[in-house]
Amino acid sequence: MPMETHSRLLILLLITLIIFLTPSTPPPNSHTRTLIAASAHRLALLRNSTYGHPGNRTALGLPEGGVVPPEGVREVWRGVKKGVLGAAEGGRGGGGGRGGWGEGWENATGTVMGEWTRLAEGGKGKKWGGEGEKGEWQRNLTAGVDAGRITVTIEDTRDTKQAGEVVREVAASVSVQDADGAGMVAVRLMGVHWPRSGEMVLASTSERFGGLFALPHFVDNAQGYNDSKTLLLKTLGAVIARQERTLSADAPWVDVEEFDETLPRCDYIAYLQLHPVPATALFLDVPASGAPAGLVSQTMRRIERELRMPTGETLPAPPPLVASALLYSPTCGVALSTDAMRGEKLELIRASVSRLGLGAAAVAAAQTALLIRQMNESATPSTVSRVSFWTIVMLAVVDGYWFFVFMVAAIYIDACYLPLFTASFVHLVLLSMFEMRFLVQTYRVQRPERPTPPDTPTPTAAPTPTPPPAPAALPPGTLPLPATAATPPTPPPSTASQIRTEISALHTRFYLLLLLLLFLTLHSLTWPPRARETLLLLLLTATNSPWLPQLYRNILRGSRKPFTAEFVAGTALCRLAPAAYLFLYAGNVFRVAPRPGAVLALAAWEGVQAAALGVHAVLGPRFGVPAGWAPEVFEYHTPLPDAETGEGGADGRDCAICMQPVEAPVGARDGGEEAVGLLERRAHMVTPCRHVFHTPCLEGWMRYRLQCPICRTALPAL
Repeated sequence: MPMETHSRLLILLLITLIIFLTPSTPPPNSHTRTLIAASAHRLALLRNSTYGHPGNRTALGLPEGGVVPPEGVREVWRGVKKGVLGAAEGGRGGGGGRGGWGEGWENATGTVMGEWTRLAEGGKGKKWGGEGEKGEWQRNLTAGVDAGRITVTIEDTRDTKQAGEVVREVAASVSVQDADGAGMVAVRLMGVHWPRSGEMVLASTSERFGGLFALPHFVDNAQGYNDSKTLLLKTLGAVIARQERTLSADAPWVDVEEFDETLPRCDYIAYLQLHPVPATALFLDVPASGAPAGLVSQTMRRIERELRMPTGETLPAPPPLVASALLYSPTCGVALSTDAMRGEKLELIRASVSRLGLGAAAVAAAQTALLIRQMNESATPSTVSRVSFWTIVMLAVVDGYWFFVFMVAAIYIDACYLPLFTASFVHLVLLSMFEMRFLVQTYRVQRPERPTPPDTPTPTAAPTPTPPPAPAALPPGTLPLPATAATPPTPPPSTASQIRTEISALHTRFYLLLLLLLFLTLHSLTWPPRARETLLLLLLTATNSPWLPQLYRNILRGSRKPFTAEFVAGTALCRLAPAAYLFLYAGNVFRVAPRPGAVLALAAWEGVQAAALGVHAVLGPRFGVPAGWAPEVFEYHTPLPDAETGEGGADGRDCAICMQPVEAPVGARDGGEEAVGLLERRAHMVTPCRHVFHTPCLEGWMRYRLQCPICRTALPAL
């Protein structure tokens, strides 16, 4: 009862923490009204501005004098566009959306990754203006490094190009790291996208930098300025009207990341150009003169429509999403460029996540089938006593962990809810209906083996000698004490309520361990890449080490064949599946680089454990273990007793179970134990009462009864 009360208090405490830690919408205050008024003022500046004349630069957070970005940055971007689109389109400047090539993705929603390099204005380390070197600046992407990795997640606002549409809104999340994958800085950008040309101009927005409100002035030509200004006046005006109506400062351009408001931070302007799709990426046979005019564009529109609304139409495989970008900070004076970042469309990423969920569900279903067959084999106290309790714990912890992971993923990824929920549900069934039941069954059977704390003796004036108590009968459904015990202690009496309390505590500790592992995984997302990689390898190694406790129990108790070969091999393959997906499949959704060596090492480790279990089954658990390293146990596979000495059975060599003779190995009568081969002795078993049986016969009998079939003497468990 105290343990049940403790569990209820723990659950109540968790619910209270969730309630108090859940963020709530604060009431409007003077700061909120100030932010809304500042946004309205910036919108008015945009409405009254003209190309090249943004108006009040201080209110927009722009440096005084000159164009933003400077002409040097704009020239670099023109060169990038020229390299991607060719001389005709590259020289048009920003916003060349009226006309363009049209042979690429119109909807760019997806993720691209690549390498970035730092650009220097004159010599190495010289900055493009800005004040980033004066004091400490937050979100400084290139502080102390000149190259690294970059990930850009694009969120296009429309699925298709509308009639008469020239430009549309777009958002992007940029994550920049150094070459080792450390020092990650994330930036949220919003801007405009010319779907016909594939060009985007984006900017971050903060209280000190009105990037989105000044964005038309970052475009490199008057036509692009007019297109983006018309769009932003409409969309920004609608958002500010909603803010004024609801007195809420929430807006798409508000950065959710927390900053120290006493320190300045770097704001950014980004230029991004999608690469056109070559005809060779869609068709196998392309004539030397090129594909027919409009064929690539028509095929790309059909591919986008099929991804958005699948109908089963036969089309070429969707090409990758490729983009080049330039990122510039007017406040910190840094610029970096990246060429030919590659990635996938969001629909393809979702399809990969769905396949991952269904594949995980299939692996969990296979593991469930294997466990059911194993539980049928381990259906008696004798067979359950061979199984290591901690091996089942390790298997259950891993499956419970995957249940929580897929459930959290299903909650946050709405588009892939069904396959992810299916994976979570199958793991839940495996955990709660089978593994936990097997775990509790193993605990009940092996409970008498567990040491109990000694009672504190009560002082007496003069101890009175008492006769030794008679051996107490074991509760039904439990095994005799292990043969390793020299003087079998009498276990304390246990009631049903005590066992229920212990099992309740077992469940509580188990699920708390799962929650701790889940929180550790979530917290590791903020760790440096090397630390995350080390944790991943440690978790995979632990996942593929479930047989170590079983090997230890085999040696300690002299147990053989705790699991079937089918269960061991099938479980090993299921445990290797996550590592194979991460390190062998280059298209995994986590973008983990292939590492075949890691998979081979884990497979070899699983093979070593499985081979050791096989050796225990064939040659015995003490094979190769030096004498004295483990407590003594009764050895059933000894040389046959000599019938002439009267130590054999009634007829000397007949098995009382199958009524067939037991063949004596050569050398048993005159050479003793040393003259009998190890494998030959495995064909028969000799009980402590010196009765002889075939090994399969007695093992089958002992699955149900731990008594000699002839004289009913208690037999030590295998």
